[in-house]
Amino acid sequence: MKTKRSDVSALFLLLGIGFLTSFSLKGADAYNYEVTTFSKPSNLPDGIGNGGLCGPIGITLDGAGNVYVADQFNKAIRKISSGGVVTTLAGNGSSGFSDGSGTNATFYYPMGVAVDRVGNVYVADQENNAIRKISSGGVVTTLAGNGKQGFVDGVGNNATFNWPSGVAVDGAGNVYVADSYNSAIRKISTGGVVTTLVGGGINAYGYAYGFADGIGKAAFFSWPSSVAVDGVGNLYVADSGNNAIRRVSTNGLVTTLAGNGNWGFADGTGTNAYFNRPGGVAIDGVGNLYVADSGNNAIRKISSNGVVTTLAGNGKYGFTNNGIGTKATFNDPNGIAVDGMGNVYVADSGNNAIRKLTPHYFNVITFGSIAPKTFGSAPFLLVASASSLLPVSFTSSSPGIATISGSNNVIIVGAGTSTITARQAGNANYNAATPVNQIFVVNKAANSITFVQPSARTYTNGATFALTATAPGGQVAFASSNTSVITIAGTIATIKGAGTAVITANQQGNSNYLTAAPVAKTVTVNKADQTLTFNPTSLINAATTKSFALSGSSTSGLSLTYTSSATNIISISGSTATVKSKGVATLTASQAGNANYNAATAVAKSVIVK
Repeated sequence: MKTKRSDVSALFLLLGIGFLTSFSLKGADAYNYEVTTFSKPSNLPDGIGNGGLCGPIGITLDGAGNVYVADQFNKAIRKISSGGVVTTLAGNGSSGFSDGSGTNATFYYPMGVAVDRVGNVYVADQENNAIRKISSGGVVTTLAGNGKQGFVDGVGNNATFNWPSGVAVDGAGNVYVADSYNSAIRKISTGGVVTTLVGGGINAYGYAYGFADGIGKAAFFSWPSSVAVDGVGNLYVADSGNNAIRRVSTNGLVTTLAGNGNWGFADGTGTNAYFNRPGGVAIDGVGNLYVADSGNNAIRKISSNGVVTTLAGNGKYGFTNNGIGTKATFNDPNGIAVDGMGNVYVADSGNNAIRKLTPHYFNVITFGSIAPKTFGSAPFLLVASASSLLPVSFTSSSPGIATISGSNNVIIVGAGTSTITARQAGNANYNAATPVNQIFVVNKAANSITFVQPSARTYTNGATFALTATAPGGQVAFASSNTSVITIAGTIATIKGAGTAVITANQQGNSNYLTAAPVAKTVTVNKADQTLTFNPTSLINAATTKSFALSGSSTSGLSLTYTSSATNIISISGSTATVKSKGVATLTASQAGNANYNAATAVAKSVIVK
């Protein structure tokens, strides 16, 4: 039976959404964060919900800095541009479960949102027990789920969920779902196949929820409310009912990153830290995890080595528009996202507002992504800056791919991938900046074969000729389609017979060049001509010579055929001539040729028998 909304209204405040930004964090750790209100009812003019947010709960960012909000009680997905312009991306304020474009589509308490690299927005449509997709053009479709509560893996609407709360999407387009009532983390492949990654089992007490690390169904969660994914595929889960942050490695092992199952409010390392109903998680490009600690009205940070600190909020609820760190107050913060500059965005649900935490850095490097190049491209300059205004230096992790000449000139040496690191060492007044890495990809160059057409040949057994072909990728290999006509060893072709052979030039490429397209050339070996030599004795004495041998030869070495014009004077059998009577006979030598030789011109000689 579908649970009534009134029975679980208190659970609204548990929910959030994790988001993995596609950027790299560009600077040193902040020493504090300034909290401001990024968006509130007075600057939401587009009409839904009287122009204001009502229980914003899920939040995410795209690469252009646009903020997407799951406006749960307005049953809509809102978009706030980097310039602060608010529009309704999808939904119209009415409860429903219909696909369509923009405000023609309906949702039923959308909770989590995530955006992929091409601008598609994914929504955990909780009470519809479905995962919805909004294309970059604003068209809403149902990716998985069918409106019914359940726990069935399958394809598309054959799969079922039970109050999905959080979503995240990886770089390949796979979607991960915090399936709250099923206490499981689900995966939707790019082909729409829903599988259960971890959780969802039944423990020794007969419950689907619990608190246990392990692999697959041996791991237990309690109301997982949000999920985030890092650049290598590890998942991070806000396990709200267990007051803990869990990690799911790529091999499916669930471990507890921070928190210990008991609620509280204390910083510390790993399980020595305490949370109170963590609602949302987000991870930055250097492995720091950000947590909307809903019950503590605070924003927490877990460093890559597991140290939990409080960035903002102090455990008391309120709505301080501006404040530094723990001087600022929140009211049930849930969704959380982080951009490439380390700014943290929070869906402050109880205040119906979006809050922004701006880090104050000692020394920050701004270093944008590097466009891929092709081997053979000209050198180019790197551009980066530091907030300290001190010069930035660069290094390449793979000098065999790219080297840095001077201060910022990149020379391409080979194809492959190198990490270009921007550094700023600081000085007496500035701390050293955290190095910023950008992946530089040098693609293999095109590889084309230039193959000189071999000329036609005339059969001469064993005769050779050289094949000429070049390619930038290295030595060219040759193959013959007809080895009874031409064989090939290296670049030398040897004639074996008359006929036609197709010689194909291949070049497999190398570390810097792609495999070349084969180039084929047809070579004809013509039959050879042959010349006969035939000089029989022209005067025969019948009284003394009864027979004689015919001796002739061909330049081809083939056997000759002999005929007599007057067999009553001289008859021939094979190469033996038999004298029959006196007279004159014309003896003819001929050779008909074969597969390699043309027929010879016959030679006729007159023989007189006395």
